[in-house]
Amino acid sequence: MIKISLELIESLKFMLTQLEQNRLEVDLIDAPEPMHVEHKIRVKNSSNPVWYSELCVNNPGTWFKRTHKSSARGTAIRRKYIILLLNRLIKNNPIESKYNEQLLEIAQEMNDGTRPDYY
Repeated sequence: MIKISLELIESLKFMLTQLEQNRLEVDLIDAPEPMHVEHKIRVKNSSNPVWYSELCVNNPGTWFKRTHKSSARGTAIRRKYIILLLNRLIKNNPIESKYNEQLLEIAQEMNDGTRPDYY
């Protein structure tokens, strides 16, 4: 069993709060230069925390979403699972997961101040 320092626990709590309070939200608005009737575009209203977005990019899924213009790869990360892992790490009672080490590294970078964009 790993022993997590109080400083890391505080960073993990901060990460949990960020994840619970921030998520990607997109709205549809009228296109500024419409190409057809009812032409809409997507506009980002709010974003996921930077550390969570990077975690998703670093853990790609096995499925692909294909559109006529691009193919964007999904992620293996699920928000509910990361929230569960963060809660267990905060209680110093982690469950076995390949993401624990990555979450602890992120918390350590927050603690060290090496990634100010995480705040």
